[in-house]
Amino acid sequence: MDEPDGGRRTSNAVHGHPLGNVVQAHTVQNVHFHDSARRVPVPLQLPPPPRAFTGRERELDLLRRWREETDSGPLLAVVTGPGGVGKSSLAVHWLASCRAHHSHGELYADLGAFRESGPVDPEQVLGWFLTALGVPEEDLPGGQAPRQALYRSLTARRSLAILLDDAASAAQVRPLLPASAASVVVTSRFRLPALGLDGARLLDVGPMDGDASLRLLSAAVGGARVRAEPVAAEELIRLCGGLPIALSVVGARLSARPRRPIAREVGGLRIEDGRLSALAVSGSPSVERVFDVSYEELSQAQARVYRWCALHPGTTFDVAVAAAAVERRSGEVEPVLWELVEKNLLTAVDDDTFRYHDLLRLHARQQAERFDAPADRDATRRRLLALLLDRAVAADLAVAPEKPRFGPRYEVIAAAGAALGSRAEGLRWWESERTAVTAAIHVAARHGWDDLVWQLCDTLWGFFLHRHHHDDLLSALALGVPAAHRDRAPVAEGRLRLRRAHVCAQLGRYEEVLEENAVVRDIAEAVGDVALAASTVSQLGRAARARGDLQGALRHYRESTDLHERAGVPRGTALSRRRIGETLVELGRLAEAEEEFRAAIAVMAELGDVVQHARTLVRLGLAQARGGDAGAADVTLLDALDVLGDLDSPHHRCQVLTARGEVAELSGDLTAASEHYTGAHVLAARTSGSAAADLLSRIERVRGG
Repeated sequence: MDEPDGGRRTSNAVHGHPLGNVVQAHTVQNVHFHDSARRVPVPLQLPPPPRAFTGRERELDLLRRWREETDSGPLLAVVTGPGGVGKSSLAVHWLASCRAHHSHGELYADLGAFRESGPVDPEQVLGWFLTALGVPEEDLPGGQAPRQALYRSLTARRSLAILLDDAASAAQVRPLLPASAASVVVTSRFRLPALGLDGARLLDVGPMDGDASLRLLSAAVGGARVRAEPVAAEELIRLCGGLPIALSVVGARLSARPRRPIAREVGGLRIEDGRLSALAVSGSPSVERVFDVSYEELSQAQARVYRWCALHPGTTFDVAVAAAAVERRSGEVEPVLWELVEKNLLTAVDDDTFRYHDLLRLHARQQAERFDAPADRDATRRRLLALLLDRAVAADLAVAPEKPRFGPRYEVIAAAGAALGSRAEGLRWWESERTAVTAAIHVAARHGWDDLVWQLCDTLWGFFLHRHHHDDLLSALALGVPAAHRDRAPVAEGRLRLRRAHVCAQLGRYEEVLEENAVVRDIAEAVGDVALAASTVSQLGRAARARGDLQGALRHYRESTDLHERAGVPRGTALSRRRIGETLVELGRLAEAEEEFRAAIAVMAELGDVVQHARTLVRLGLAQARGGDAGAADVTLLDALDVLGDLDSPHHRCQVLTARGEVAELSGDLTAASEHYTGAHVLAARTSGSAAADLLSRIERVRGG
């Protein structure tokens, strides 16, 4: 501006970029402001997106949908999961993909939940963010509250993407939330439920599925290399449990050794005890160390539950199992389990059931090996196996209440009225726990607990008769038979041998049937067990019938009937009479066969043995059809379906539908035959038997091709 000064005009100039108003104080000539308003670059602090990111379509879609639902408002997403599952990679990838929506930049902070020095203080992070937003370091206010107030002021009208990585708590995150329509993603091994009060949405990230794992491995080592060893690649993926950090470690190691076969890498990971230590590559944190830092933060009670529940042989466990493991009341243990869920060391299957990731289970067992005395570990394992035995007994009593037993726990559980409930409930239990029981048998065998081995084997039989898992049963019996012998339980040994003979007969291995029967006959004589001897003779009848010696089979079955009657075992008598009827049908003596079938049906109905009742009705229906009375046969087979009711037994329903198909085919109704055979084929696919292939042949035959 120009001012008069003693007749002269004086010119004052302002240079630079002043902040606020400029006031002239009397006569001033040149005033220069040295760039007091600095040009601040837009912060772009996100780490680079992962090069080999793949999969996670569900999670990405959910984040996109949440962003759309919030419209122009703020989004706060908590991405949670166990260490190494790929939370940070997912967050970075998603935020980078929507960079166009965040015109004022990106802020990033590693909150260091598991740093040796402890989590980063929010006041320090606020200092980083304020500096990135243009506040000179010398102008940063002291204390968290003033910094938080300034941070909210500076972010109020800015569109930002903010990644708060590896958070330790809601209290650490809350001061870092901006006052704007930002997209804030928090990653944490903890679930941080308290952030729900701030409108947070929780995204649980679990292991990747097989396809995504295969893509990640292919990206790391090359698709051609994976395609050259598909079986080894599939096993490698399974051993890594869908955990990106594990796959990335293995991929990096294979990339560094381009001539190393994938199969060789797999061989090093098959041994459970060394798998975690093998999942490491120089210069990067090992999978084991990632898990260790989570474990080191646990309280004493949490660590004990984490270690000892992993000794359970099943893939899932409930609160009662956890209580038995640590010898505490369920009410004391349940909160600890949920604390482990919050820390993503366990996953909640439902309100009462939990599971480990496969690699976390290995890690927990390693901690038990490291910190617990062998006697304590063994005592825990035995408690858990004993609890599983009682549950298996209760389920078996529900599945086949009419079946004779010889294990001592049956009498105890039955007397306590602790059978699981309905037959359907028992079958559902076995469907979910079959692998746990078979695993328990192997655990008990390794520890030399013979009494538990053979008793657990005993419980498998009722479920086997419904599902026919031959391999499971034969594997278990290979351990159970010698265990019963060592435990000096001859009746148990004899019964288990008879079951093995039964399975071998189903598989056509008749020499083994005869070998087992010879041993059981000696046992029956030695202990004077007439019922055991009767079952042995019945097995001999089955072997004779398979060889085509029908008259010999009849002699054995009739001898078995007499022995069962002498022993006072009506169920055994009825089974023998049913087998007599089957043999008579093959001999063409249909009237005599029907008489035997009806006698067996009456006994099974009285005993409430729905499975054997239905099976005998099937035999009667086929005999009636063979005799030319297709109408009566179909009525009988419908009765068999009624007897089975809503029982979930695909094997026995398959038998009824197959028989209905045979009757329809005999009477020339090929459309009905095709319908019944097709329904039977659907059921056969749910069992481990060989009926499915035979049914396909039948379907092709009745359809004319």
